[in-house]
Amino acid sequence: MKYSGCPFCAKSNLKYIYPEISDPENVYAFNYVYCSNCDIAYLNPFPEESDLIAHYGRYVEEAETQDVAEFKIDGVRKRIIDYLRLSEKSDRILDIGCGKGETVYCLSRDGYAIDGIDPYFVPRYDNAGLNERIHTKRIDEAGFPDNHFTVAMMWSTLEHMSDPMALLREVSRITAPGGRLVISVPNFRTFQHRLLKKQWPGFGPPEHLVAYTSRALEKLLFEQGFKLEKRFSDPIYDQWMLKNSLYRYFQETVKKGAKNKQASKDFNKIERLLVGLFSFAFVRTEALVGRYSTSNMVFVKL
Repeated sequence: MKYSGCPFCAKSNLKYIYPEISDPENVYAFNYVYCSNCDIAYLNPFPEESDLIAHYGRYVEEAETQDVAEFKIDGVRKRIIDYLRLSEKSDRILDIGCGKGETVYCLSRDGYAIDGIDPYFVPRYDNAGLNERIHTKRIDEAGFPDNHFTVAMMWSTLEHMSDPMALLREVSRITAPGGRLVISVPNFRTFQHRLLKKQWPGFGPPEHLVAYTSRALEKLLFEQGFKLEKRFSDPIYDQWMLKNSLYRYFQETVKKGAKNKQASKDFNKIERLLVGLFSFAFVRTEALVGRYSTSNMVFVKL
């Protein structure tokens, strides 16, 4: 679908900022445009639904080792329990865009009442009896009652949505007054974006359809009846994302100029050291000035 005006405000003051960004397989080229009124960037045109289904089908088939899965679970536990300070096991929690089910597995194992929803869900923890907790459909098709959940979560989900306003309206409907919504998305207004430009991982077509700023996100949520409660940082995740992006950059540019295999191996050793040190310092500097690479925000339903 191609937009002549912004899908959020309908104004036509759009600017093409990154034409022809390639997908990971270098098969298609995508264009990102920026709306100065909303302070949001997005793909224009959006990919076809059939292309997205095919892409996510490949994504969810990627295998993980048990060590990687357990590392993710431990990270999820810390982020959710520590940052949200969950104390009531009676909280009704919904993980929107639950992916492979790590969050549902983690919190249900700790005794929390949690459901997950994701039309692209692939069972990963069958032995934990989670399948009945996870809804493999769109959220507007799930039939959740009004004001049903006391905590809703969207970890790296909103940027994937082709109709984010419809999603936020539905989340507002099913979240109880006083309930909390936690959202984590790549932050468009960040030093990492300035450094990496079109190679910034927050773009990542075709699955990342929209790039938000913290200001834009706060405005959109306020319109749906949510008030910002707090922001929090996740420097380990931000550093990991920056390191991966820099590694890809060196793979695609610098190492192509290496004259032989030995030179490439020597550079690889230096690269890993320098990229690791630079990423650590860069992310800590972002945190000091309050410009986090990821917008991690907790909202309260009014």
